[in-house]
Amino acid sequence: DAAAERLPYALFDHVSGSGQHDIFLKTDNGEYDGGGVFRVERGSVGIEDFYRRAADKAAFLVERFDGINRQIQHGGGRFAELSSHITVQRLIPGPFRSFHIFLDSEHPELVPVLGITDKVTHPLSGRSLGNLNYPLSSELVAKVGPAIIEMVKGIRRLYPKVFGFFYCDYIEPSNEERPIVLIDPGLRPSGNTAACMTALRFSSNGSRVPYIQSDFRFET
Repeated sequence: DAAAERLPYALFDHVSGSGQHDIFLKTDNGEYDGGGVFRVERGSVGIEDFYRRAADKAAFLVERFDGINRQIQHGGGRFAELSSHITVQRLIPGPFRSFHIFLDSEHPELVPVLGITDKVTHPLSGRSLGNLNYPLSSELVAKVGPAIIEMVKGIRRLYPKVFGFFYCDYIEPSNEERPIVLIDPGLRPSGNTAACMTALRFSSNGSRVPYIQSDFRFET
């Protein structure tokens, strides 16, 4: 009915700050090779057009993943079905980065930082296209360090025996009074973990640390 159709408008209005900010639409499946993220720009269009465009893109994402699930079911269900749930996120101005750490339950006093990178993203969709890796330094770690420590404390309270690579995206808000925003943390390597380990290998041997960039290629 008409009320149900306008329900997403209320959500978009809340997340976008009454249409003051761009928003991202994301699926629970991460990026699914770049196909699971859309950026909806506020631009100069009317507020109703902005919400209508967001609703159309959300419907497109749901339809896309429902179609993929039908293919999975047709193939005998050998793969887990993909979620068509949509997350709506406000665009937060500021550098988009990520960190890689290693957690070892036998040494809870240590939080080794393997890498801090600048994320390269698609200008329209916001999906990840790669990473720019820089040599580690105290200055590079200082800003996000307190957020890492607090996050690790919470993880170890829930999972005392946690062990492995931990990866997380984050945003450093342009307004320095605002806190670091952590996005999609997980106990997993990423497509850039190997690049971080390569840089550490060079530095541990006393060699000059190379500038490393990892790129993710998507078929269009």
